[in-house]
Amino acid sequence: MTFLSGLSQVVGFVYFFAWSSSFYGQVYENLRLKSVEGLSLDFQLYNLTGFTFLSIYSSLGYFTKNSGVKGVDAWDLAFAYHAVLVTIVTCTQCILYPKGTNKLSRESKLLTLAAWILGGAYLALFYTFDLHIEDNLRPGPVLGYVKLFISFIKYMPQVYWNYKRRSTVGWSIFNILMDFTGGFFSILQIVIDYYDKGEVTTFTGGLNIVKFLLGIIAMSFDVIFMIQHYILYPEDKKGRFTIRNDIP
Repeated sequence: MTFLSGLSQVVGFVYFFAWSSSFYGQVYENLRLKSVEGLSLDFQLYNLTGFTFLSIYSSLGYFTKNSGVKGVDAWDLAFAYHAVLVTIVTCTQCILYPKGTNKLSRESKLLTLAAWILGGAYLALFYTFDLHIEDNLRPGPVLGYVKLFISFIKYMPQVYWNYKRRSTVGWSIFNILMDFTGGFFSILQIVIDYYDKGEVTTFTGGLNIVKFLLGIIAMSFDVIFMIQHYILYPEDKKGRFTIRNDIP
């Protein structure tokens, strides 16, 4: 084992721990308040769909040869599976706890339904007819691209929900801080692996592009959430939920 490969394993554990622990901040916040009024239900629906697709993407990359998915290691697989499990727990809280005026939008229902139908149909067609196509059009990469799209849009409902309430009460800042940390170390591991394998002459050679862009997207929105929490809407110490009805 080279120094860089050993360092990659350490960094991989840090990113796995940070990203995985981030989920528990929201679970605890919901439990503490006995409410999910502060958590966008659209965000949670996108999360469940996105992490399920990420699990399939990572599984194909880790267990299947010639899947078209590159650079998946055991930490990536463990994170994806864990993310699905804890997201199911959070979704269960969304069913059981009071939601106030919080509800799923028609847009989120239609988008997730379309993702499931198209993703399922593509998988069925590919494996039924044993299609021979370019690596980047195989089911693994395609599901990864869908996950990227979901990750890009999933944070927007929560940003808007915080803005509409003029508050981040009920939205775990621990989740955001750990998410940012996990995103940073995830990208760092990719860079280390990239140089360790000597694949620095081409951008895509051996690079887990989905994991790389997921880190960028997560960190970018985390900065927005930190600004909302610490600067724009300092937390109401009494933890009250407020909705600005004058905001569309």
